[in-house]
Amino acid sequence: MYNSKFLLKDSSIKQWLPITIVMGLAIVLRLYQLGTESVLYDEMLSIRDSENFQLSFPYNRPLFYMLLKFWMQLGSSDAWLRSMSVVFALGAIWLTYRLGCRVVGQATGVIAALIMALSPLFLNHAQEIRMYGLITFLSVAGTLALCHFLERPTYLALGLWVVARIGLLLSNANNVLILLPDTILLAWQYRKQLHWFLVSAFSMVLICLAFLPVVLSMTAGGEYGEYMEETVAEYSKPGLVLVLGELTQMTVYWPMRHLLKSNEIVLENNELGDTSLLGNLFSTQTLTLLFYAGFTLVLIGVMGVALYSLFADPQRSEKLRWVAAWGFLPIACTLIISYISNPIWKPRYLLFVDPYLLILLATGFVIIWHWRRFLGIVVAVAYFVAVGGGVSAYYTTLYRTDWKGAIELITTNQQPKDVIMVYAPPVGYDYAFERYYQGSQPVYRVGPKDQIPQFQADQKAFLVQQGEGESSSTPNRLWLLCWSYCKQTAEMDQLTQILLGESFEVKDSQVFKSIEASWVGVSLRTLNSVQTTSTQSSEENRSRNIS
Repeated sequence: MYNSKFLLKDSSIKQWLPITIVMGLAIVLRLYQLGTESVLYDEMLSIRDSENFQLSFPYNRPLFYMLLKFWMQLGSSDAWLRSMSVVFALGAIWLTYRLGCRVVGQATGVIAALIMALSPLFLNHAQEIRMYGLITFLSVAGTLALCHFLERPTYLALGLWVVARIGLLLSNANNVLILLPDTILLAWQYRKQLHWFLVSAFSMVLICLAFLPVVLSMTAGGEYGEYMEETVAEYSKPGLVLVLGELTQMTVYWPMRHLLKSNEIVLENNELGDTSLLGNLFSTQTLTLLFYAGFTLVLIGVMGVALYSLFADPQRSEKLRWVAAWGFLPIACTLIISYISNPIWKPRYLLFVDPYLLILLATGFVIIWHWRRFLGIVVAVAYFVAVGGGVSAYYTTLYRTDWKGAIELITTNQQPKDVIMVYAPPVGYDYAFERYYQGSQPVYRVGPKDQIPQFQADQKAFLVQQGEGESSSTPNRLWLLCWSYCKQTAEMDQLTQILLGESFEVKDSQVFKSIEASWVGVSLRTLNSVQTTSTQSSEENRSRNIS
């Protein structure tokens, strides 16, 4: 009896230890530097829409904003607001593990969860005040419930699937594509069982009815069509590199486009000598690109092994075909839409199907591991090298607009009578500058659509009210903060000429760069010496007149 209990306890530890380690690692990575970077533009929109949220008909993406509005009641810091996405992201990892265990086995579930835990793409969206962590969670939750229903139909499993799918569709409209594999699998599985076929059909109708107000919201007023024409139409249609590179982007490196852009080899005619050419070919950047290109081929091979097993292993094929359907059918639809209509091939739009691709990759790796242990070790080593580079780049590179750095520069060096001018779109000013600036200096905002006056540095321009009964004066120092339209010092100088004319001269300028978002430029402008003398003389004359 003692030995049996000991063996049972030892077996339980072996079963839960791997996923416990994976979940612990996921928690650490998602909490690390959670509030370090400033809010992104899209995060500002989430904050604004959640603060102003009121449920009305028709509605569009209400679920996330309702949850975030409640979350805001408990805190307002960047880290706290992002922590809601962390909770759902961790839940998605756990559910991916459970789904992998159910359709294939424990090893597959643990490996799929590990890939998701380490993925820079999933890390980024887990540390973001957006709906993508919630989307991934709801997608896998609904799929896991449907998997139970397909194996053994119960009303509980069906109800959980309906609730999860409705929540998924109320989080983002693109997720409606998941209903295609759902419909096919349900129709095929219960084609000979009329009762469950009709129950499934009725449940699908309920989901579609819940999605109908979203469709009405997108079509009413033409806002969605305008967005698709003006914004999405600018996106390039996905080529072979981006389509195949999605495997790399969702597993080891994010964002893929910056990996490609940062490794372009550009040589002038006078640099085509053997030394220059070899130096560029064997540079760190080029070798990095070649390594990730090679690893992409490895991922394609691993995925190919998993897909081959659909036909070669009858015992494993049925449930794995379900996973392949949930993964590839929505991707195929996204690709078709991107070519015949507006391009919607974006990594964040595919997060609701990425977990199923990770399960397929994990399945392929397990097969390779059992087939050729040495080859499995090579693939594992290559993966950890690749994902190590991706995670390192994620934590050491600034991706979001550095509002904190720009405002810290101002607050550290400002003087009591300084004035601040912010040139930014309204949402940037309202939800970023005001969020981080805690000083008391007068702040003026000029938007890009405003009529910009030619300010002159005299007693009528930038008069700073000192208080009732006190005199006003023209500031000698002015901080110009420019967001979204100033990426170089030259642009800052040009904007200063438009806003201030010749009145102020440059004292210092600094541009805060980021890879994934608009840059922020900060420039200290001082009243030039001629204007300063004139202003001082005017103030002295005014003092004499008062006397």
